[in-house]
Amino acid sequence: MADKTDKVIDDFVSDHPELPEDHRSPILSWKNHITGSFFIERYLNKGAIFPTDDRAFVVQGFVESFEDMYFGACP
Repeated sequence: MADKTDKVIDDFVSDHPELPEDHRSPILSWKNHITGSFFIERYLNKGAIFPTDDRAFVVQGFVESFEDMYFGACP
């Protein structure tokens, strides 16, 4: 699966040469992804915490925070 994902990312970057480097670098870094099932353990100002068996990851949204995406629209 990683090979297909890497190709999609590479194709996207190749198809959009107008992307500035500060956009291109984060997109290319997505090729270093980790697959699996994850859950959000909690939200911090810095981002959502996704724990695994041996590590934890802080993940930030590009456009809006995870908290706003999932709870901002609730009545």
